[in-house]
Amino acid sequence: MRAAGLGDPEDYTDESLFEGDLVCRQSRRGYRFSVDAALLAHFVVANPGDRVLELGAGCGIVSLVFAYRQPFVTVDAIEIQPQLCALARHNMVANGYGKRVRVLHGDVRQIASHVSADTFDLVLANPPYRQSQHGRLCPCPERAVARHQLRGGLPSFVRAAFFALSDHGRAAFVYPATHEEELLTALEASDFGARRLRAVYGYPGGGRRLVLVEAVKKGKAPLAREPSLYITTQAGGGYTEEVAAFYRPRPAINLS
Repeated sequence: MRAAGLGDPEDYTDESLFEGDLVCRQSRRGYRFSVDAALLAHFVVANPGDRVLELGAGCGIVSLVFAYRQPFVTVDAIEIQPQLCALARHNMVANGYGKRVRVLHGDVRQIASHVSADTFDLVLANPPYRQSQHGRLCPCPERAVARHQLRGGLPSFVRAAFFALSDHGRAAFVYPATHEEELLTALEASDFGARRLRAVYGYPGGGRRLVLVEAVKKGKAPLAREPSLYITTQAGGGYTEEVAAFYRPRPAINLS
């Protein structure tokens, strides 16, 4: 089926998640989601009635999984690339979340043009981390914008989160482990208090790949370093039990 704004259906593939509870359409050759999305979507738990904002939504995978896991919240998701924005909207409607997840075409650097200040309870973000002047630029435009700081880097995402959150609201980030200090410094500079940090390893004995950080707007709680998370049991092995559980269907929830 040809979805509005997406072009040729042959350019996309549908990925089944949670044993078919969700289907996420993504590009065959452009931006594609990875395990980072599952890690971020499972790192924090919202409270019933929370307003959630995702910065840099891509195809919408984080917002989609978060809304699936926590059906008592509403989500706004901002994406700068028109084609990915259309794709994210398609994924929300196709999974029945069109009324609970609103996808906005916008730039996090102009956050005040898209959402009101001090109105969200939780922000989720997987910011681009590669500086545009360093390293080989990905030839695929979708991937280049998602990975390289071509249209706003980490400070822009942190400032946008601060603007959107109510006082003592929370922001959760996934970021490369090699840039941990950069993330913590940016949070402190914007008056966030980093509260939780969890290091992510590819497998036991391997190097750190990512950090998951939860921070509180105008919060001063001490940083708790939580037990490490391992994605696979060994190099080239299958998922650990913890990560495998991230992909299992959630228990039935009574919405009445």
